[in-house]
Amino acid sequence: MFANKNYEFLLDFDEYDDHCGLYWIYMYNKLFSLGRDEDRYELEKLYNECKNDAPFPFNILTALVGFGDDYRKTCQYFIHNVKMANYNDDDKREDIAKRDMLEKEQKELQKKISINTYGYDVNEARENAILEETRLDLSHNEVNNDLVLSEDGESYIQFGGHACIENNVKVLKEETKVIENYKGAVTVHSIMFDKFHGYYYCVIYATDDLDENGNQRVYQKWSKSYADKYISIPQIETDMYGYSKMVHKKFKSWDGIDTLYRTIRDKLYQNSQIPGMNQHIHDIELGVNKPSKKENTKLPKDNDVDISKINQALGLEDTGEDLNGNIF
Repeated sequence: MFANKNYEFLLDFDEYDDHCGLYWIYMYNKLFSLGRDEDRYELEKLYNECKNDAPFPFNILTALVGFGDDYRKTCQYFIHNVKMANYNDDDKREDIAKRDMLEKEQKELQKKISINTYGYDVNEARENAILEETRLDLSHNEVNNDLVLSEDGESYIQFGGHACIENNVKVLKEETKVIENYKGAVTVHSIMFDKFHGYYYCVIYATDDLDENGNQRVYQKWSKSYADKYISIPQIETDMYGYSKMVHKKFKSWDGIDTLYRTIRDKLYQNSQIPGMNQHIHDIELGVNKPSKKENTKLPKDNDVDISKINQALGLEDTGEDLNGNIF
C-alpha cells in the first residue's frame, strides 16, 4: 500500500521510459506538489545528490547538453523507491495475514484438542475465571480478605476444610463424577470454597487413590486469587517471516484456584479410566500443597452444605476409620 495515496498513479508509470528534459521538470513539480512533508524532503535530498556539480564553466555546458537530467535522475530514484516501498508493504501485509490465519487455525486446533481431552475449552475457562473473580471480589467482606499471620508473624495461615465448614464459607463448586473402568467404578469428589482469610481453597480426591497404608489420599490447594495472575514484560519478537516487533509478553506469576481445581480434578478424571493409575500420581506432579497438621473434628450439625463424602475423606466425621491421617 502507498503511504501517500496521491502516488498510486505511479504503479502504472514506467520511470525508465525516454522523456525529454522538460517532462522531468514537470514530473518533479507534480511529485513535489502531491507529496507530504516527508516526500518533499526526500525529493529535495535526492535532487541535491543528483544535481550537476561540475565547476564553472563546465557546468553550463553540462546543463545545455543534459537539460533536465538532474530532474530525470531525481524522479527516477524517487519513483522507484516509492513503488518498492509499496510492494514491500503489500508483501508484509500478506505475510501478516498468513500469520494471523495460521494463529487462528492453531487456536481452533488447540480448542478442539482441549474439548476432546477435557470436555471444555481450557482457554475459555481461564477467561471466564477472570470475570468470575471480578464478581466474587464485589461480594467479599473483611472475613474473606483479611489475612491471618502465623504465630511467628512471618507467614499467613491457610485454613483447611474443617475451618471452611465450621465458618460456613460459601461453596463455589461441588462435583461428584462416577467413572467406569473395566474393573468397576471410581468416584471423583471435588469441592471449592470461597475466599476465607485471604485464600480460596479446594479439596479433591478419587475413591481408588490410596496411599501406601491404604488410606484415602486427598489433594488440597490454596490460592490468593480465583483466576491466574500474570505479569507483563516487553520483548522483541520475531515472527516466522523475519519481521520483528515489540510485544508485551504475559507470564503467569501464580495459578488461581480455578486452574488448580480444574488441573487436579481433570487429572483424576483421566487416570480413573485406568484401574490403579491414580495411585501412581505424585503430589509433586499435581503441584499439591503439603499437609500441615491433622484435624479430626465432627461436622457442625447446623451446616447446610451436604458434602458428607468430602467430610469423610477429610476425617471430619466419625466413621470408625481414619481415611487420611496426614492431610492436615
